[in-house]
Amino acid sequence: MDSRANYQSTPTFDSYADVPIVLPAPARDESAAALPSTDNAPITGPADSQETPSAESSSQLTADSQLTAYQFCRSVVRWLFAGCAMVASLNFIVNPYAQYPTHWFAPVVQRSRAEKVRMLTALPRPPAGLILGSSRVLKIEPDYLQQLTGRTFFNAGTNYGRVEDIVAFVRLYEAKFGQSPQTLVVGLDLAGFSPAAKVDPRLLNEPVLVAQVPEVKRLPGYRQRWQELLSWSQTTNAARCLLKSFKSAAPSPPSESYRADGLLQYHEREAAIAAGSYDFPAALDYNKHEYVALLGQMEDLSAERLLMWNELAQQCHKNRVQLLVFLTPSHPDLARELSVKTRNDELRRRLADELQHCGDAYGYHFVDLSDISSFDGDASQFVDGVHPLESNTRRMMNWLWQR
Repeated sequence: MDSRANYQSTPTFDSYADVPIVLPAPARDESAAALPSTDNAPITGPADSQETPSAESSSQLTADSQLTAYQFCRSVVRWLFAGCAMVASLNFIVNPYAQYPTHWFAPVVQRSRAEKVRMLTALPRPPAGLILGSSRVLKIEPDYLQQLTGRTFFNAGTNYGRVEDIVAFVRLYEAKFGQSPQTLVVGLDLAGFSPAAKVDPRLLNEPVLVAQVPEVKRLPGYRQRWQELLSWSQTTNAARCLLKSFKSAAPSPPSESYRADGLLQYHEREAAIAAGSYDFPAALDYNKHEYVALLGQMEDLSAERLLMWNELAQQCHKNRVQLLVFLTPSHPDLARELSVKTRNDELRRRLADELQHCGDAYGYHFVDLSDISSFDGDASQFVDGVHPLESNTRRMMNWLWQR
């Protein structure tokens, strides 16, 4: 082959600039071929990049929410329970109404049942007779009855005493002295025969007394004292008792007390009466509101208490116990108020008929002394609307024995 021909077949260039630069092709990465092409992929924003939650993650979120709500409710219940426990403990320990076994603080109510039990059971010899009833009989003098009858007496009246209290003290006397009393002088109140009248929690709190009257279980209010552990009224009074005990270094003298024979003595009231500074209208007004509330809704007599009274009268007749019974008096102004605003007159007549009928059956003596004119009473000789002083109680006893 001719070398010139080979030379001429080779292309020529005017300069180095015309010479094309040929670079070697890059080596192909085989792994890149496996990746999808993104040439036509749409551009996405941040919101589009979030994944849609699955059903499993949604159920997990719901379960977490339910767990949080349960924990919250449990915490609320726990704190509520703790608060109730604190309130109940406060009321039980302070015991402002004297209805629980604790007695570390002075209550805001009288504890006449506890005091009368202690005094009666401490007597060296049994008295021949008992004076029984509510606080309306607390001014009946045992020594004055001894002058009338020649027999010794003990005044076992109690605040808000009702038939169940009367029965309890008679049975306590019999259990303590092994005999029945010779005479019972009993004052009864219309309010004590209300079907709505609850058994006094201070009776339930005296084990010696309440053991004598299992019948109280069928009376209203038997479990009331435990329900009142959370009452607002008792809680506020418990706070007052605590505050008073912390403020006073020494206990203040009692405003009233009992003689050894059970007679009530009004220290503050009688001193104010003697000094001419006693506010009788205020005390009377308080009783008007109190007894209108007590008797305003009363429509009938308590069948349970009438039955208990009949059973007591029957037992007295069987044991040859002299039983003298009377309806307690009210101040004339209170009596007029009750006549207008309640069914006091009608229900009092019904109660008097029931008591007279029972007296005829079992041989006891009964008189209705609810009107002070029935025993020549003095309206000025009341400490308030329902509590007669000694000059009136003496007239009542004179009339009771004369009849």
